[in-house]
Amino acid sequence: DETDVNHYQMKFSPAGAVTEVHISLLVTLMPCSVKKFFLFACGKDRTVTKKKEYAAEVTDENGNIVDYAHQRNFKPINIADARKRDFGDFHESGFTLIKLDEDIDITDWRTPSHQNEGAEIRKFHRIMEPHIKKLYPDAKRMVWTYNVVRGGDGALDQPRAVDGPHLDFHQNDTERTKFHDKHGLGLCQDPCEARLLLGQNNDDQGEFKVLLGVWKPIHPKKVCDFPLALVDARTFQPEDQGLNNLHFSLGFASVHILGGSVHHNPGHQWAYFPFQSTDEVLVFHQYSKDRLFANAHSSFHNKNCPEGTEERVSVEMRLALFF
Repeated sequence: DETDVNHYQMKFSPAGAVTEVHISLLVTLMPCSVKKFFLFACGKDRTVTKKKEYAAEVTDENGNIVDYAHQRNFKPINIADARKRDFGDFHESGFTLIKLDEDIDITDWRTPSHQNEGAEIRKFHRIMEPHIKKLYPDAKRMVWTYNVVRGGDGALDQPRAVDGPHLDFHQNDTERTKFHDKHGLGLCQDPCEARLLLGQNNDDQGEFKVLLGVWKPIHPKKVCDFPLALVDARTFQPEDQGLNNLHFSLGFASVHILGGSVHHNPGHQWAYFPFQSTDEVLVFHQYSKDRLFANAHSSFHNKNCPEGTEERVSVEMRLALFF
């Protein structure tokens, strides 16, 4: 019955730190038993299950290496039940929950639509696009860029991102240009999010202005543990984000992404939707052009859940909007 989560310890980035993270995605192809010895923890403890720890080199604004292991910067936050507390309109808070008419009969959430014309996930896209059009009636074009399963056992499934508030993309376009001028785009097949964010896909069919996150549970029917929590976009300030330089090695090529780390701000208003069901879709802002309007986010271990609660498996997508 208790759905608000109070005094939860989240791991924030130290103020002024610049994070350099190098990740080998080849590890994701290993079976879980092997991953135990590397990056994954696949045990039964719900506080650590399928969480990934990356080796990160953190520097301050002067380029000096910070001993991050001793500066975890855990801070308590309160996460409000968004079903009970009114966070306002989608264009005020940055997020909303969309209730589908029924659950979608899809078994393959992994195959990207841009790789296979017959990918099942296209069925989900067709169902969601009218809902997105209601939120953004002036959108001329929609481009689905990305989908990944988190918490599953598939070869390319990713672990849940737990206890680490972040932005998938840094919100400063000047910093993004500097980052890609230095590192290039790497392997960035269309629809390439880096090109979208740099404005390289703008044409007479529209200008890219918004990148949405689309998050849906796959299992169980109603999620209790490891839900997704978000910061009300109105309470997130420019000084609350740090540079998070991400480099993914594929062995034969690399991918470079300028993400955003999050510094603790007691003014942040956190929210989540308890017991989100498989026919409910969480939509939020990953990036907005020409203004700071994005929802920092993280999954968390919900200690209000009863013992034996099934662990969440979810699918997340990104959707680019052109105007």
